[in-house]
Amino acid sequence: MPLDPQHVLLEPFTTLSFLAGQTNRIRFATGITILPQRNPVYLAKQAADADVISGG
Repeated sequence: MPLDPQHVLLEPFTTLSFLAGQTNRIRFATGITILPQRNPVYLAKQAADADVISGG
């Protein structure tokens, strides 16, 4: 997949945490999370942060 260097890809859980902290009406989720490609400790921390920031 060719990517334009001008477009930045954001980390999904960080982006979801920010968006969830901005609204009370919309629910957010990731479509797919490929666990073997991620450090499980960081993924657990990022998911927990998203849960706390969004209020559950």
